[in-house]
Parts: sequence; C-alpha cells; structure tokens
Amino acid sequence: MVRAYTIIEILLVISLISFITLYSIIHFYIPYTEKASLATSSFPSLRKYLYDIINYCNNHPGASYNGSMFSSCQPNKTVYGNLTFQVPNSTCTLDGQVPLGYKVKAFSTITNRFYAVCIYNETGIRCYITPTTSTK
Repeated sequence: MVRAYTIIEILLVISLISFITLYSIIHFYIPYTEKASLATSSFPSLRKYLYDIINYCNNHPGASYNGSMFSSCQPNKTVYGNLTFQVPNSTCTLDGQVPLGYKVKAFSTITNRFYAVCIYNETGIRCYITPTTSTK
C-alpha cells in the first residue's frame, strides 16, 4: 500500500513555510524603512546646520558657539516625524574652521532604534545612520 500525503498536510506545510517567510521579510524590512525615513528627513537638516556652523566660524574665528544660536538646529517637524538635535558646544579654530571630528546628531519620533549623525572632518561632511545603544 502506497502512503500519500493528504491535502491538509500539504496545506499545513505550505502555510508554515509562508508564515516563516513573512516573518523574516518583516523582520528585515521594517528596520530598513526606518533607516531610510530617518536619513531622508534628517540628513538635509544636519548638513544645513553644519554649513551654518562653517559659515559662522569663517566669519568669527576663535568664537564659541552652541546649538541654540542657529535656527536650523531647532526641533522641527518632517513628513516622517519630529526631529530633535543633539549639538555639542564648541569653539571655532583661530583660522576660522570648525574643529575636525565635530558631530551633530538627530533623533526622530519615527524610530528609537536608530539616530542620524553628521561629522565634519578634513574631507567634508559625512552623514550616516547608527543604531541606538541607549536612550537619548
């Protein structure tokens, strides 16, 4: 006598495989969309803020600055959520430059797993998304 699978057994296996596939797609897709939304909403604001600092340092060599001095660094609302910025106080160099390695961070209400960082170095401004290891 030949043993065959019933239609119920086949449907059960197919549904189990579909569920595992759906879970893995969602597991990887949601963080991807959160990072993309954060980058889209925060990178232009962070770059504008760093350009404002560069301009300020060119005009005021050796002066100190903080985030509250620049309107571009105030919390703002975007399509993807509200952005808040973490801006360290610093001082322009005597030759009118922003200190190398100066970082600004942006946090969004869209995700608490990632935040955006832009850093000023000798090659210019570099922005990236990094995972949050602790709360703000």
